[in-house]
Amino acid sequence: MTQENNIETLPFENHTYWMWDVNTNTFQIADGVLKLLGYTRDAISNFDSWSKLIHIGDYNMVMSILKEFIRQNENNTIEFDARFMHKNGSTVYFHCKCVAEIELGRIVKVCGVQNDVTEYRKTIDRILFIQKIAGVITWEYDVFTNLVMLSNDFLELIGPSSRINMVTLDEFVEMIYPDDRTKFLSTINIILGNKPCLPEVIRFITMDTSKRYFQVHTKISYDNLERLKSIIFVSQDITFSKLTEEQLMQTNQMYDFLINSTEDGIWDWNIDTDEIWFSPKWKEMLGYAYEELPNHVSTWKKLIHPDDIDRSFRILEQYKQGFIEEFNIKQRYYHKDGSIMHVLSRAKIMLNNKRQKRLVGFHTNITELQNALDLAQQASKSKSLFLANMSHEIRTPLNGITGLSHLMLDTKLDHKQKGLMSNIIASSQILLDIINDILDFSKIEAGKIDLDRSEFNLLNVIKDTVKIFSYQISQKKIELFIDYNLPDNFQIVSDSFKIKQIVQNFTSNAVKFTSKGHVIISVILEKIDEMNSRVLISVEDEGIGIEESKIGQIFKEFTQADSSTTRKYGGTGLGLAITKQLVEIIGGKLVVTSEISKGSKFCFSLPIDKKPVLLPKIKNDFTIGFVNGSQKIQNILGRLEEEYNVVINPAIENIKSLNAIVIDDNHSEFSNYLNIAQKENIKCVLVCHVNNMIEQDENDKLTIISKPYSIYNIVKIFAKKSEAEVVKINKKIFDNKSILIVEDNPINQQVLSKMLEKFQIKCEIAANGLDAVNVYSEKKYDLIFMDCQMPVMDGFESTRRIKQINKDQIIVAITASATKEEKDKCFEAGMNDFIAKPFVPGDLENVLNKYWSAS
Repeated sequence: MTQENNIETLPFENHTYWMWDVNTNTFQIADGVLKLLGYTRDAISNFDSWSKLIHIGDYNMVMSILKEFIRQNENNTIEFDARFMHKNGSTVYFHCKCVAEIELGRIVKVCGVQNDVTEYRKTIDRILFIQKIAGVITWEYDVFTNLVMLSNDFLELIGPSSRINMVTLDEFVEMIYPDDRTKFLSTINIILGNKPCLPEVIRFITMDTSKRYFQVHTKISYDNLERLKSIIFVSQDITFSKLTEEQLMQTNQMYDFLINSTEDGIWDWNIDTDEIWFSPKWKEMLGYAYEELPNHVSTWKKLIHPDDIDRSFRILEQYKQGFIEEFNIKQRYYHKDGSIMHVLSRAKIMLNNKRQKRLVGFHTNITELQNALDLAQQASKSKSLFLANMSHEIRTPLNGITGLSHLMLDTKLDHKQKGLMSNIIASSQILLDIINDILDFSKIEAGKIDLDRSEFNLLNVIKDTVKIFSYQISQKKIELFIDYNLPDNFQIVSDSFKIKQIVQNFTSNAVKFTSKGHVIISVILEKIDEMNSRVLISVEDEGIGIEESKIGQIFKEFTQADSSTTRKYGGTGLGLAITKQLVEIIGGKLVVTSEISKGSKFCFSLPIDKKPVLLPKIKNDFTIGFVNGSQKIQNILGRLEEEYNVVINPAIENIKSLNAIVIDDNHSEFSNYLNIAQKENIKCVLVCHVNNMIEQDENDKLTIISKPYSIYNIVKIFAKKSEAEVVKINKKIFDNKSILIVEDNPINQQVLSKMLEKFQIKCEIAANGLDAVNVYSEKKYDLIFMDCQMPVMDGFESTRRIKQINKDQIIVAITASATKEEKDKCFEAGMNDFIAKPFVPGDLENVLNKYWSAS
């Protein structure tokens, strides 16, 4: 075909165009093209300058198309899309259609029309981008060829791996998930049968063998004879939503399973609307069918016990505001049959955009557990009451036994008689220890051991604790010494009663299991850092020892290191178990070391706030001699040499050079030392076992103290303002003092009055609380010892009435109920102090010293 070379005959005269003479390489271009590209005619004068404006990404394609077009000499028209570069740097999309002029079988000229399709292409790109984002893929099934044409998006998402975009129908069906192949082929048959077809979900197997879901829509294409030519499939990837749907379905199934299988009732409260969804089990627990109870907060308020509403809302509010970490409380609900159901309620806040929207919780029926707990608590209470009553009933006659025994020891007895009385006192103490162990174990079991913190003098507590062992160590001829490395006025804040219990138990065991040698109680202050210190209290013995493998066993209830120990030494096996727990209650730590046949050491720490203290002072030129037969105690006393002028075991001929001498009866020459000291008129302190106590004379230079003792017992004697102020330990006289004893038991009346006689105190007796009130209304007393449990009127009511008469009256409780509750009850009634039965003369002496000054 030949084309005329003039503008008037061109078929696209209404479009922008150009003309290229292949032979001369001249190039003519219409103004429209120049305008679309932003250039003047001078800038595009030949084919080369035109071709340079082709986008670099399309240049090779366009050159290849034109070269092939000129070479083949068969088709006189071609069409292609290409991008050109505008002068301002932007990209212009053109649809190009070229027409050839052929002469003698050769193309001599090419005329091209460039139609600007930039906006169209941008629209198409946006559509393709949206399809890609939306996961839209397409394929077309040709009915006549039985071939399937695949879009590029299909190839990228599904395959095949060969990247061929035309496959047979059978090959295409192989890419569909096996279970969906029949459904796909049925869709084709329905469409071929001219029947309407609804969208289907088809699963494909991708190149990585994963499964993807597609929502498939169909469109029919007809040829020019109105025959069904092909079926176009447009599909959207819905894999994520489908998998989410399946996961949600599984979750719901699991949720339904949990709700229906759990024994707990579940509730979900919308905080904004007050609507609460109650699970069927929640309503069933309370005896209701599901439809009987509305899902609203009013249902909850109707069924919960009225006494639990305010508490529940209060705890809920604390949980919502973050003051507590979890909502976990016990509640009571009314069952449909009128009974009370106990519930453990637990819940968690659900947030929506950081806002508290819902509260989801569980109800566990704990009625049987609560009833069992109530019964157990009632049984424990009954047991505690029984033990307390038993303790009271035993302590009352025990006080008579120990009291009368102490009084007998103050009479003139021979050595054998003193030994027998000492055995009675020791046996009474063992019985008392057993009672205390049982009571303490009962309290710990019931969780009723509380910490009672107060400020107190540690040395006084230690001394008072070990006094009770004076007869035992005297009988066994062992040394019990207090190595107290703190000033005597050192005050700490802790539970003095529990510290006393701990030290007493360790000391009791040490004395019990030591047949010869020493028991040393050490107290030292250990600095932790600049701000904190702790006291270390240890009890070390030279007894039978414990195997290392059995140290842990001794702290178990009703257990000792060796079963034969119980038969030989006695004991309940409760003492150390209780003591270990007491150490933990006061915040301390317990360490035990032991070696068979060499002894044991029990050490516990006591955290404290260190307080400033003052050391007792003795004149620099005051020289003290210590006569002691124990090397271990000599080593301890030797530390005094740093602070005082001390001579250990001075030669007898050098005694006259001393200002004072301390003689221990464990030294073989103690009689000689004593005789010479008295002959030289030297101030002398004699330290004796109670069985070796000699009669105190009127010599101001002699002071006698009983073991056990500490360095500070000695130092305080000599740390006085003048040498004349020597304390007489065994005789304290209180002049012009009167005491009223309020006690219903005749034996205890006798014990108390006889013990007070040694202090030369006048005593009167009232048999019950009412008698005491009547007597007191007529006569006043300096101090009243008040029993608590008495007929007619108990000691509590009597105290209250006496305090109404005189609020300053000193009243000291003496009771066989040695519990903290009893002690608190005494103080609440107005009593000033408390002594537990059985008591010893030292207990009375401590009280008298506390409230009066000794003459």
